[in-house]
Amino acid sequence: MTGFDSKRAAAADKHRTMSKKDLAMDSLTRICEIQQRLINQLIAMEQNSYARGYEDGMAAQAEVDISLNEIASGKSK
Repeated sequence: MTGFDSKRAAAADKHRTMSKKDLAMDSLTRICEIQQRLINQLIAMEQNSYARGYEDGMAAQAEVDISLNEIASGKSK
């Protein structure tokens, strides 16, 4: 029996001894925990995307500023 199978068997044994109410609460709790992890992943992805966009925008603005200063000082390429 693999580790996964033994965990599955243990979970099945646990569920056989639980009342229907406790089983429903356990299932609902696990669903909520999974949903919370997915929400946290989405938030982290959005924050990373925003940060990359901000950094790219700042880098582009710096390049424009450098070019404008070069043009203003007559050092244009």
